[in-house]
Amino acid sequence: MVEPTEIQHLGRPIDNEEEESFLSVIDWPKLLSIVNRSIVWVLLFVALGVLAAWISLRYIKPVYESASLLKLEVKRNANVLFGRNSDLGSQVENITGEIEFIKSRLVYNRVIDSMDLAVSYYVVGDVVNSEAYHDSPFRVEYKLKSGAIQDRSIELEVLNEREYRLKYELNGEEIQGNFLFDKSYENQHFRFEIHKTRFFTVPGSIRRYYFVINSRGALISYLAENLTVNVVNANASTIRIAFKDYTPEKARDIVNKIDSIYLVQTIENKNLATEQTLKFLDDQLDSTAQKLAQQEESIEDFVRENRTLSISSTIGQTLEQIKNLRFERITYEQQLPALDELEAYVNRVDSTLEVEFIPSTRAIRDEQLLSLVNQLNTKRIEQSTLLVSTKPTTQAYQFGVTEINKLEKSVKELIDFNRTQTQERIKEIDRLTEELESTFTNLPTKDTEFNRTQRYYGLYEKFYLMLMDRVAEFGIAKAGTVPEFQILAPASLPGVPISPIKSSYYITAVVIGLGLGIGLIAVRYLLHNRFTNQRDIERAINAPLLGLVPAYKRSPLDVARMVVDKNPKSAISESLRSIRTNLEFINSSQGSRLISVTSTISGEGKTFIAVNLAGIIAMTRKRVVVLDLDMRKPKVHLAFDASNDVGMSTLLIQRNKLDEVIQQTSVEGLHIITSGPLPPNPSELLLRPSFQEAIEALRQRYDVIVIDSPPVGLVTDGLLIMRRVDVPIYVVRSEYSRKEFAKTINRLINENGIRKLSVVLNGVDSSRAYGYGYGYGYGYGYGHEYYTSDHGNENQEGSWLKNLFRSK
Repeated sequence: MVEPTEIQHLGRPIDNEEEESFLSVIDWPKLLSIVNRSIVWVLLFVALGVLAAWISLRYIKPVYESASLLKLEVKRNANVLFGRNSDLGSQVENITGEIEFIKSRLVYNRVIDSMDLAVSYYVVGDVVNSEAYHDSPFRVEYKLKSGAIQDRSIELEVLNEREYRLKYELNGEEIQGNFLFDKSYENQHFRFEIHKTRFFTVPGSIRRYYFVINSRGALISYLAENLTVNVVNANASTIRIAFKDYTPEKARDIVNKIDSIYLVQTIENKNLATEQTLKFLDDQLDSTAQKLAQQEESIEDFVRENRTLSISSTIGQTLEQIKNLRFERITYEQQLPALDELEAYVNRVDSTLEVEFIPSTRAIRDEQLLSLVNQLNTKRIEQSTLLVSTKPTTQAYQFGVTEINKLEKSVKELIDFNRTQTQERIKEIDRLTEELESTFTNLPTKDTEFNRTQRYYGLYEKFYLMLMDRVAEFGIAKAGTVPEFQILAPASLPGVPISPIKSSYYITAVVIGLGLGIGLIAVRYLLHNRFTNQRDIERAINAPLLGLVPAYKRSPLDVARMVVDKNPKSAISESLRSIRTNLEFINSSQGSRLISVTSTISGEGKTFIAVNLAGIIAMTRKRVVVLDLDMRKPKVHLAFDASNDVGMSTLLIQRNKLDEVIQQTSVEGLHIITSGPLPPNPSELLLRPSFQEAIEALRQRYDVIVIDSPPVGLVTDGLLIMRRVDVPIYVVRSEYSRKEFAKTINRLINENGIRKLSVVLNGVDSSRAYGYGYGYGYGYGYGHEYYTSDHGNENQEGSWLKNLFRSK
C-alpha cells in the first residue's frame, strides 16, 4: 500500500534515453521470481533429458577395446652404411614401417586363416542383438555355390530339440524352410549342415538367432576399421595395438593373434638369410663328401693291391709344395661357383617385391667385393621395407633404385675382375704343379699315384671339416633367433566399454536439460514486457503512483462490479481507501471535485476502479456521481445491473433532462449516469456546450464527480475529458498492460500538458509480488474474467505452449 506521505517523491522525471532503455536493465527481483516459477519446468527438462539418455543407453550396444603394448628393437644398419649415428627421425620411420606391416593385408589374411571368423553367430534380443562369439548353441558347416549368400543375415529359429527354421532374403526373394539338426541340406546358393554345440539347451519357446557367412573382403574391412596401431613413446620404441568390438573376448583374442603373427613373421624374416646360407653349406658338404669318399676308395684300392703305405722320403718337400698348391687350387675353385651364384643374384629381377638374401660369400676373398655386396643387400632390404608404406613412383623410392643400380654395376665389375684373376691363378697353380710333378718322372708310377691320392684325401678332409664347423655355427645361430620386439603388456579382457560412456551421456542430458530450462527462463524474461509491480511503474512513468489495487480472487467476475460495499474490510477496499486519502493530498481544494479514470486500452480495469473508488468515497457520506463517458464501449451500467436506455448520450443531445438520466445505486450517496444508447459521434458530443453545462450542474449537486473515460490509447475522447478534470487518474493493470504504454502516459504529461496525472496499478497479485514490497497480505483480488474485451482475454488460460512461455 502506498502511504499518503510517499506520493511526493514518486513522480520523478524520466528522460527519453531512460524511457527507451529501462526494458534492457536486468530486473533481478523479477528474474528471481521467474526462476522460482520456472523451476518445475527446469527439473522436468532435466528429468526428460536423463530419461532420454537412459533410453538411448538401452538401445546402444557397448563397444569394448582390448590393447597390448609392444617394445620394438629398431635396426640401425641403414644409418651406419651412410656414415652417421641413429637419430630419432630414422627411428620413427622404422617404427612407422613396422606399424604399416602390422596393418597390412598380409597380417589380416593370416589372422583370418588362423581364427574362426568365417561365420558370425548372433542372438536376437528384445532390445539389442548380441554376438555369440564362443557360446553359440549351434555351428554351421557350409559349402558355397554362390557368393551372393555371403555378408547377409540368415535367420535361424530353434523350434525344438530336433528342428529349426531357416530364413533369408536374396534378390527380393524370401527363402525359408524347416530343417533337422545334424543333417545336410542343399539349395541353389549353398550346401549347409547345422550341428548343436554344448551350449545348446532345450528351448521352452522359440528362440531366434541369425548368422552371417563372412566374405574375406568383409573380414579384412572389419579388421582394418577396428584396428588401431600407434606410437606410445618414440624414444622408447613402444607401440600400442588396440582392437574395438562389441564382444570383449573377441577384441582380446584378435589383438593376441596379431601379436603372435607379428612374432612369427619377425622370426621368419630373421631366419631367411640363415636358411639360405645353410642350404649352400649343405650342398657343398654333399659335394665334398662324395669327393672324399672317392679318395678313400682310391687309397683302399692302392693298399689292397700293393699291400704297403711307404712313400719315398726324397720327395717329401716336393710333395708338401704340391699339396699346398693343390689346396690353394681347390680354394680358388670354390670361388668360381660362389662368384657365379653371386652374379646370378645380382642379375636377378625382383618381381615379387620380397626380400631375397644373398648366397654364401665365404669362399670369396675380395674384401671390397664383400663390402659392396653387403651394401647392395642392405639397400635392397631398405627398398622392400620402404615399398610397404610408399609407392614405387615416390622420389624416395626412385632414389633408392638409382643407388641399387650403381651398386649392382660396381659388384658386376668386381665379380668379372675376381673371376679373371681366379682363373689366371688356377692356370698358374696348374703350371707350377706340373713342374713339381715332372720331378716324379723317375719315381715308380704306383708310388706317385698313391701320394697323389693321399694329398687329395687330406685336402678334401680338411675342407669337409671346415664346412661342418660352419654348419654348426649357423645352426646354433638359427636356434637362438629371438623376435625383434617384446610384449610389455599382453591384451587383457576389457571390463568397461569405451563407448557409450554412461556418465558422459547423463552429464550431457543434465546439461541439455539445464540449458533448455535456462533458455526457457531467458525467453520468459525477454517476453515479459508487461508492468508487474510498483518498481516497473516508477522506472517507466513520469507520474506519481496513486496506489496499488490487489487482484480480486474471491469469485470470478464476468464484468466490472461494485465489490467494496459487499466486502468493506477486504484488501481491495483498504487499497481504495488509501487512494482516496492520497487524492486529498493531490487536490485539497474546496468545492466539488472532478475525477476522470482512463487507461490505454480496454480491459485494464478503469471501470472497476472508477465505480469502486466512487463507492469508497461515497462511504464517507459524500455525494458522488459516476458518469459513463465511454460511449463506444460502456460498462458502468453492467457494474450496477442498471438500465442503459437513457444516459449521457441522450442528455448531451438534450433528449432527456439531467434528473431523467440520474440513477440511484445500493450505496447511499452514490448515483450513476450511464452512457445511454451508443452515439455515432462521441467526440462531437463532448465538444458541445451541453457537456460543460451538464458538468456545471452536477458540480452544484455532488461533492465528487467520477468519470469513466474512454481509453486514450484508442480514441481521443479521453484526452478531451482529462483536460477538463481536477484529478486525471490513469489505470495500469499488472501482468496485462504492456510497458510500451509508458510512452503514451509520458506523452500525455510532456506533450499534452496533463501535469496532474497520477497512476493506479491495478490487479497486483500479492502472492507473487516483488519489488519494493508495497503489497497486501490479505489474499483477496479480482480475476480476469470480468473483462469482456478482446484485450482482456490475452491472459486467459490457453494452450500449454503459451503457458510455458508465460512469466506468471
